[in-house]
Amino acid sequence: MRDEILNNYFYQDGSLRDIYILQTHYTDWDFLMDYFKSNPDFEIFIFRDGEEVHDRLSIKEILNLKNDFSMSINIVYKGISISGYFYETDNIEFDISPREIVSLKEVDKVIEFMKEIAKFTNKEVILTPEMDMKEVYIRILSTGETIFL
Repeated sequence: MRDEILNNYFYQDGSLRDIYILQTHYTDWDFLMDYFKSNPDFEIFIFRDGEEVHDRLSIKEILNLKNDFSMSINIVYKGISISGYFYETDNIEFDISPREIVSLKEVDKVIEFMKEIAKFTNKEVILTPEMDMKEVYIRILSTGETIFL
């Protein structure tokens, strides 16, 4: 099954894969940021218009800045780079490049990441093709149960 996931979901076609946390509120970003900062498996970097911000910004400050700047987060989870954006508050979106997912080891790390944030936020997390929430590849329930579609 994991071989199929690698070959069918992470093939290199020039597009990204999206990870969504569904039915969120801006306070979920607050919880996630605290979680990322307190967990050694995560390295986080905040960017404003492509330049790293070294100030410690609260999520409220970041969400206010997004009105005037392009704000993003880069998370390095066990060696995999995951980008996050502050587009909307009802779903949290992360992007991952299939170029980083070259073996079953990386597939497992992506699923681990999804399970961690699903359990931590108590929300459903999905993996989809870029900008296509209707075609779900993997669904992780808030319990951590994984459904491959």
